[in-house]
Amino acid sequence: MGTQFYSARQRAEWATRTEVQFLRLARSRARFIAERDGRIVGYVGYDRSRQTLTECYVHPHHQHQGIGRLLVRHILHIAHADGLESLTVLASLNARSFYESLGFVFQQAENLDMSDGQILPCCQMRASLTGGAWSRNPACP
Repeated sequence: MGTQFYSARQRAEWATRTEVQFLRLARSRARFIAERDGRIVGYVGYDRSRQTLTECYVHPHHQHQGIGRLLVRHILHIAHADGLESLTVLASLNARSFYESLGFVFQQAENLDMSDGQILPCCQMRASLTGGAWSRNPACP
């Protein structure tokens, strides 16, 4: 969580997610996981009916190694194969540029209510999966 975007209290709430919680979430909600040496290092979720990338998380010790990019690219290809015209994601402020690099475009600002009552400012983003926009998407092979 970026210090330039979120308060110490917001970052602390996010950081309270223990490795056990991380693994529980990865196993219970994710459709695809990334593993390294037999350990889960990241996961991504996709809800076709809502046309949404529901979550993308890479363990902090494994970030900035291309794992998140591969997971999101995988979901983009699946969504395209499923016949979707677009896919949305509610991205944290510090993840906005990551999603933009994968072809997502900012739609609007939204707030996410955290469990302790904190409000986390986020970005609603959308990636087109059709026509020229899809073929020029950096996520395409």
